[in-house]
Formats: sequence, C-alpha cells, structure tokens
Amino acid sequence: MTPVFHALAPASAAYPFLRKDSHRLLLLQGGVIALAGVLPDLLDPHTTLQARHVSFTHTLAAWAGFSALLILPAWKFAKTLPPSFWCIVSLSYLSHIFLDAISGGVQCLRPISSVLVGGPYVPFRYWLWCDVAALVTAYTLYRWLPVFRKRLSGKPQLR
Repeated sequence: MTPVFHALAPASAAYPFLRKDSHRLLLLQGGVIALAGVLPDLLDPHTTLQARHVSFTHTLAAWAGFSALLILPAWKFAKTLPPSFWCIVSLSYLSHIFLDAISGGVQCLRPISSVLVGGPYVPFRYWLWCDVAALVTAYTLYRWLPVFRKRLSGKPQLR
C-alpha cells in the first residue's frame, strides 16, 4: 500500500473514538495517528517493494518497541489525551504491518523467523483506488461530519 493509505486508513478508522472537544485537538489526534500509520516507512524507507519484506520496522518487535516508547507521551499528556488514544496510536503502527502483509507480505517475525507472512491479496493495480477511497473518507470525516453535526444539533461549530 502507499503511504497515503497507511496514514489515512487508521486515522479514519479511529475517528469515532477520538475526543471532539475542539477541532484543533481532533486534527492533532488524527495527525498523530496518521503519522504512526506511516512511521514504519519513514523510519526505514525502501526503494523497491521487495525491500519492505526484510525491513526491521515492519516487524512485531519494532511495533512492541514503538508501543513501549508511547508510555512517555501517554504519561506526560494524560490530562489532555486519554490512555485509549495512545493505544489507538500503537494500533495504527500495527495496521501498517497488516496492510503491507495483505498487499505483498512482510517478514513480521524477524529476527526469529524469515517466513514471509501474507501475500498479494490486494494487487498493486488497486492501490491508487484505495488511496482515493481513504482520501474521500478522511475528508468527509474530519471536514464535513463536524459541519453536519453542528447543523443537526444547532450548537456552535468546534474551533
């Protein structure tokens, strides 16, 4: 999958679970989740699709390490963002590994095993359409859904 889909798919899936006190906080949460979703590719960029099969950032060990590092911001920002948010951020990183597994496979058990997990269940020719769907979904959720909520409830729009 492309970085666009890796970023927007978890951010869109997490939308119902995010705090919506202010539009700025909502966008911050969505941005952090999107960044976590694309982080494996940012930490270890690969120039070919085959290169990702052996990337350490696409392993469960890297996900466990990333999740352990999230304890620090979860503790520091506990009043603003609940622990459930940081669990969603961790799952966003894990979703990247899963999406790469179904779009070609990854060696997610390295260094224990070099077995390729997954396969090309989502062919390359559909990746652009996945991006389009993710863009439309994210735009609708983060831009238009708050506007429709305001109109339906009669309350002032979030700022």
